[in-house]
Amino acid sequence: MSKQVIILVLAVSFLGIFGLDFLTEAGSGENVSGYAWSENIGWVSFNSTNCDSDGDGITDTGNYPNCPTGQSISSYGVNIDSGSGKLSGHAWSAESSGDYIGWISFDESDTGSPPSDDPCSDESCIAKINPPGQLGKSDVFIEGWARVLACCDSVPCTSSGACSNCGGWDGWIRFDHGRADEPYIDIDGDWHGWAWGDMVVGWISFNGADPDAGGNYKVTLGQVNHPPTATNLQNTASVVDYCSESPNNIFLGWQFNDDDSGDSQSAYEIEVTRESDNQTKTTGKQTSSASSVAVFTVNSLIGEQFIWYDSSEQGYTWKIKVWDSQDTESDWSDTDSFNTPKHRYPSSIEDFSWSPTKPSAEEDVVFTDHSTVYGGSTKSAWSWTFGDGNPATSNEQNPTIQFTKSGEHQVTLEVTDSDNYACPATRTVGAQAELPGWQEILPW
Repeated sequence: MSKQVIILVLAVSFLGIFGLDFLTEAGSGENVSGYAWSENIGWVSFNSTNCDSDGDGITDTGNYPNCPTGQSISSYGVNIDSGSGKLSGHAWSAESSGDYIGWISFDESDTGSPPSDDPCSDESCIAKINPPGQLGKSDVFIEGWARVLACCDSVPCTSSGACSNCGGWDGWIRFDHGRADEPYIDIDGDWHGWAWGDMVVGWISFNGADPDAGGNYKVTLGQVNHPPTATNLQNTASVVDYCSESPNNIFLGWQFNDDDSGDSQSAYEIEVTRESDNQTKTTGKQTSSASSVAVFTVNSLIGEQFIWYDSSEQGYTWKIKVWDSQDTESDWSDTDSFNTPKHRYPSSIEDFSWSPTKPSAEEDVVFTDHSTVYGGSTKSAWSWTFGDGNPATSNEQNPTIQFTKSGEHQVTLEVTDSDNYACPATRTVGAQAELPGWQEILPW
């Protein structure tokens, strides 16, 4: 049976069974639009809005200047789920001569199971993109099937074979991943490549710009929301005040980037790995549009902390993923690393005492070091500074000095341990006026 005869038979059969009110879904609600082209069957429209730009059910030239105007049109369209990558919905094929094969379905509920290589083993789809998570990031290929519904005796189709009036043609159209001209979607959402529809449809081209295609047409997802990225990772571990008695905060920062105009950060997730035991902690998805900084606490004294003083000196690595204002998720970023000290720094509160506690000017004052070192380290150096002192400095552990005048004097001790960690402590020492001199005199 010739191609022309098959199409005419299908047209009569299709109108008799389904009519033009078969579909009710709104084309404006589907995200695929544009036209494909077959030398055998002509144009294949993927969305009713191609010729009904305002969605009022009457054709216009809002999107394509060659569309007929003023004609009633049913709503239809093809959709790609951005999460699962599954295709659904319907395309429409009709030649200007009035010959057409009608509805082409991507719904397994219409078509029944494909003849082979079902892309969804749970029978939830007959075509999908792969890998779906890369849509908008890189090329994704289309695999699976669509089917001309006129090749079924009824809808839903009861078998994968041809209908009784179809001349042996089963209506399946193959999206064959692995072929040199396989169908795929590029980073901007435009379809490319070819599908194969056997004896009637033949080859279907999705983009006139492809080699061996030609023409001004394409099927497209239109504006694809590109995923964001996080770059320029930074941390403040090297400038944390480890002499503080309070928990020490390490700030982790990053730069949010998005190629889509107007998109901003809506959330982030940070994962930190402790290299000494390869344990990881994550913040989970945290809603945050105003700041690109997270805080982790380093403190070996208060509770159990994940980031602690690191005697192994292997440090930590961290990475981040971010979400844009469309809730599109980035890949994990490159990693950044930081280190924490092997142990606490020498204590810096009440580090020293002096005697007498209320000295006078020009009186000997003995200063005694009471600092504590940690992590098995030992004290290796002392650096004293005495305001109005004589001497003004000392490297002894427990020096003796005099204040040259009365009043309040700042005294600072910095103790360095054997790991070269040092912390200063400053206290105020008051000196009284010099004691008056006296001489014993005989009473007569």
